[in-house]
Amino acid sequence: DAGAGYGSVSYEVWVTAQSNTTWGRVMDFGTNSAGEVTDAGGSFSGTQYILLSNNIANGGDMRMEMLGTAQNGTRDAAGATILGSQQHIVMTYDAADGMWKWYRNGELMEGFAGAAPSALNDVNNWLGRSNWAGDANTDALYDEFRIYDYALSDAQVRQNLLDGPNQLTVVPEPSVGLLGLAGFGLLARRRR
Repeated sequence: DAGAGYGSVSYEVWVTAQSNTTWGRVMDFGTNSAGEVTDAGGSFSGTQYILLSNNIANGGDMRMEMLGTAQNGTRDAAGATILGSQQHIVMTYDAADGMWKWYRNGELMEGFAGAAPSALNDVNNWLGRSNWAGDANTDALYDEFRIYDYALSDAQVRQNLLDGPNQLTVVPEPSVGLLGLAGFGLLARRRR
Protein backbone atom coordinates (compact mmCIF):
# COMPACT_ATOMS: atom_id res chain seq x y z
CA ASP A 1 0.00 0.00 0.00
CA ALA A 2 1.75 3.14 -1.23
CA GLY A 3 -0.02 5.68 0.93
CA ALA A 4 -3.40 4.70 2.32
CA GLY A 5 -3.71 6.06 5.81
CA TYR A 6 -0.72 8.37 5.49
CA GLY A 7 -1.29 12.06 6.16
CA SER A 8 2.15 12.88 4.78
CA VAL A 9 4.46 10.66 2.77
CA SER A 10 7.76 10.61 0.87
CA TYR A 11 8.79 8.23 -1.89
CA GLU A 12 12.54 8.16 -2.57
CA VAL A 13 14.41 6.24 -5.25
CA TRP A 14 17.83 6.01 -6.88
CA VAL A 15 17.27 5.02 -10.52
CA THR A 16 19.39 4.79 -13.66
CA ALA A 17 17.48 4.90 -16.96
CA GLN A 18 19.08 2.72 -19.65
CA SER A 19 17.00 3.83 -22.64
CA ASN A 20 14.49 6.55 -23.44
CA THR A 21 11.09 4.86 -23.18
CA THR A 22 8.17 7.14 -23.98
CA TRP A 23 6.13 7.82 -20.84
CA GLY A 24 8.42 5.44 -18.93
CA ARG A 25 7.51 5.60 -15.24
CA VAL A 26 9.87 6.07 -12.36
CA MET A 27 6.87 5.28 -10.14
CA ASP A 28 3.10 5.00 -10.58
CA PHE A 29 0.68 4.40 -7.68
CA GLY A 30 -3.05 4.02 -8.30
CA THR A 31 -5.55 2.07 -10.33
CA ASN A 32 -6.88 1.75 -13.85
CA SER A 33 -9.92 0.60 -15.80
CA ALA A 34 -8.99 -3.07 -15.21
CA GLY A 35 -8.58 -2.68 -11.46
CA GLU A 36 -5.75 -4.77 -10.04
CA VAL A 37 -3.36 -5.98 -12.73
CA THR A 38 -1.50 -9.17 -11.79
CA ASP A 39 -0.14 -10.25 -15.20
CA ALA A 40 2.09 -8.77 -17.87
CA GLY A 41 0.35 -6.96 -20.71
CA GLY A 42 -3.36 -6.27 -20.79
CA SER A 43 -5.62 -3.51 -21.98
CA PHE A 44 -6.37 -0.73 -19.48
CA SER A 45 -6.17 3.00 -18.97
CA GLY A 46 -5.33 4.91 -15.80
CA THR A 47 -8.30 6.16 -13.79
CA GLN A 48 -6.77 7.35 -10.50
CA TYR A 49 -3.06 7.71 -9.74
CA ILE A 50 -0.01 9.72 -8.75
CA LEU A 51 2.96 9.21 -11.08
CA LEU A 52 6.42 10.43 -11.91
CA SER A 53 7.48 9.85 -15.50
CA ASN A 54 11.04 9.79 -16.90
CA ASN A 55 9.86 11.66 -19.98
CA ILE A 56 6.67 12.76 -21.64
CA ALA A 57 6.02 11.77 -25.22
CA ASN A 58 8.95 13.07 -27.25
CA GLY A 59 9.37 16.28 -25.27
CA GLY A 60 12.11 14.98 -23.01
CA ASP A 61 10.72 16.66 -19.90
CA MET A 62 9.86 14.77 -16.72
CA ARG A 63 6.32 14.86 -15.29
CA MET A 64 4.58 14.46 -11.93
CA GLU A 65 0.83 13.99 -12.29
CA MET A 66 -2.18 13.20 -10.11
CA LEU A 67 -5.45 12.24 -11.77
CA GLY A 68 -8.84 10.93 -10.69
CA THR A 69 -9.12 12.69 -7.32
CA ALA A 70 -10.96 15.83 -6.21
CA GLN A 71 -7.66 17.71 -6.62
CA ASN A 72 -5.79 16.80 -9.80
CA GLY A 73 -2.48 18.30 -10.84
CA THR A 74 0.21 18.07 -13.49
CA ARG A 75 3.67 19.61 -13.49
CA ASP A 76 6.39 19.16 -16.08
CA ALA A 77 10.02 20.03 -15.41
CA ALA A 78 12.49 20.85 -18.14
CA GLY A 79 15.38 18.51 -18.53
CA ALA A 80 15.20 14.97 -19.71
CA THR A 81 16.34 11.96 -17.76
CA ILE A 82 20.07 11.48 -18.36
CA LEU A 83 20.55 7.97 -19.71
CA GLY A 84 23.10 5.82 -17.92
CA SER A 85 23.41 8.26 -15.02
CA GLN A 86 21.95 7.50 -11.60
CA GLN A 87 19.34 10.01 -10.48
CA HIS A 88 18.01 10.58 -7.00
CA ILE A 89 14.25 11.16 -7.21
CA VAL A 90 12.00 12.12 -4.29
CA MET A 91 8.24 12.72 -4.38
CA THR A 92 6.61 14.07 -1.20
CA TYR A 93 3.18 15.00 0.09
CA ASP A 94 2.95 17.29 3.13
CA ALA A 95 -0.46 17.20 4.86
CA ALA A 96 0.31 20.51 6.60
CA ASP A 97 0.13 22.49 3.34
CA GLY A 98 -1.55 19.94 1.02
CA MET A 99 1.37 20.10 -1.45
CA TRP A 100 2.91 17.39 -3.61
CA LYS A 101 6.54 18.13 -4.54
CA TRP A 102 9.19 16.30 -6.48
CA TYR A 103 12.94 16.60 -6.41
CA ARG A 104 15.63 15.50 -8.83
CA ASN A 105 19.20 15.22 -7.57
CA GLY A 106 18.46 17.34 -4.50
CA GLU A 107 16.73 20.20 -6.35
CA LEU A 108 13.02 20.98 -6.03
CA MET A 109 11.66 20.62 -9.55
CA GLU A 110 7.90 21.22 -9.24
CA GLY A 111 4.92 21.03 -6.93
CA PHE A 112 1.14 21.40 -6.83
CA ALA A 113 -1.72 21.33 -4.33
CA GLY A 114 -3.32 17.91 -4.49
CA ALA A 115 -5.28 15.23 -2.70
CA ALA A 116 -3.64 13.21 0.08
CA PRO A 117 -2.24 9.74 -0.69
CA SER A 118 -5.14 8.24 1.27
CA ALA A 119 -7.51 9.59 -1.44
CA LEU A 120 -5.99 7.18 -3.97
CA ASN A 121 -7.35 3.72 -4.63
CA ASP A 122 -3.79 2.46 -4.99
CA VAL A 123 -4.13 -1.18 -5.98
CA ASN A 124 -1.27 -1.07 -8.51
CA ASN A 125 1.88 0.31 -6.88
CA TRP A 126 4.61 0.09 -9.46
CA LEU A 127 8.18 1.09 -10.12
CA GLY A 128 8.88 1.15 -13.85
CA ARG A 129 5.33 0.28 -14.96
CA SER A 130 2.36 2.45 -15.88
CA ASN A 131 -1.35 2.31 -15.10
CA TRP A 132 -1.77 2.98 -18.84
CA ALA A 133 -1.29 -0.23 -20.88
CA GLY A 134 -0.03 1.71 -23.91
CA ASP A 135 3.02 3.04 -22.05
CA ALA A 136 6.25 1.08 -22.30
CA ASN A 137 7.83 -0.34 -19.16
CA THR A 138 10.82 1.66 -18.00
CA ASP A 139 14.21 0.29 -18.98
CA ALA A 140 16.06 1.22 -15.79
CA LEU A 141 18.11 -0.05 -12.88
CA TYR A 142 16.67 0.65 -9.44
CA ASP A 143 19.25 0.83 -6.68
CA GLU A 144 17.00 1.56 -3.69
CA PHE A 145 13.41 2.62 -2.98
CA ARG A 146 12.18 4.05 0.34
CA ILE A 147 8.82 5.14 1.74
CA TYR A 148 8.60 7.52 4.71
CA ASP A 149 5.45 8.33 6.70
CA TYR A 150 6.31 12.05 6.65
CA ALA A 151 7.34 14.65 4.07
CA LEU A 152 11.11 14.97 3.81
CA SER A 153 12.33 18.56 4.10
CA ASP A 154 14.51 20.20 1.44
CA ALA A 155 17.54 19.72 3.72
CA GLN A 156 16.74 16.02 4.28
CA VAL A 157 16.39 15.44 0.53
CA ARG A 158 19.76 17.08 -0.11
CA GLN A 159 21.41 15.09 2.70
CA ASN A 160 20.02 11.80 1.38
CA LEU A 161 21.39 12.69 -2.07
CA LEU A 162 24.84 13.28 -0.57
CA ASP A 163 24.68 10.08 1.51
CA GLY A 164 23.49 8.00 -1.42
CA PRO A 165 21.59 4.72 -1.44
CA ASN A 166 22.18 2.02 1.16
CA GLN A 167 22.85 4.54 3.92
CA LEU A 168 19.92 5.83 5.95
CA THR A 169 20.81 8.98 7.89
CA VAL A 170 17.50 10.85 7.93
CA VAL A 171 16.31 11.42 11.47
CA PRO A 172 12.50 11.50 11.77
CA GLU A 173 10.90 14.68 12.99
CA PRO A 174 10.62 14.61 16.81
CA SER A 175 7.20 13.76 18.10
CA VAL A 176 5.10 16.27 20.01
CA GLY A 177 5.38 14.08 23.12
CA LEU A 178 9.17 14.22 23.04
CA LEU A 179 9.11 17.97 22.52
CA GLY A 180 6.70 18.33 25.44
CA LEU A 181 8.97 16.31 27.72
CA ALA A 182 12.01 18.33 26.66
CA GLY A 183 10.13 21.57 27.34
CA PHE A 184 9.02 20.28 30.75
CA GLY A 185 12.64 19.39 31.57
CA LEU A 186 13.79 22.93 30.73
CA LEU A 187 11.00 24.44 32.79
CA ALA A 188 11.85 22.21 35.77
CA ARG A 189 15.53 23.15 35.45
CA ARG A 190 14.77 26.89 35.48
CA ARG A 191 12.89 26.61 38.78
CA ARG A 192 15.99 25.46 40.68
